[in-house]
Amino acid sequence: METSEQTSRVSIRYLGLARLMAGSEEDFVPWPKDGTIRDLLNLLCERYGREFQTSIFTMNQTLQNCVKIEIDEIDIHELQGLETVLGSSAKVKFIVSIPSLAGG
Repeated sequence: METSEQTSRVSIRYLGLARLMAGSEEDFVPWPKDGTIRDLLNLLCERYGREFQTSIFTMNQTLQNCVKIEIDEIDIHELQGLETVLGSSAKVKFIVSIPSLAGG
């Protein structure tokens, strides 16, 4: 069983389509100190279902181009990407934009 010393609380702010998929603007999740962004996204996919998952991940389990994630205002691509460890009381901004349509 985890103690309060082993977990922190992550704040998630949903923007764009992520807000519609999550059904809320903000969420708070108890989080282990060694949890990564990938772990968080997997938890959210379990919570919000297959449609959420396919909107976030490609078939190769990389982020869709329309997804942007920031931790404390820093894009995860400037950190360690999906393997970025979330620190104590991290603030995650999760943005899913409308994908642009190809064509002309």
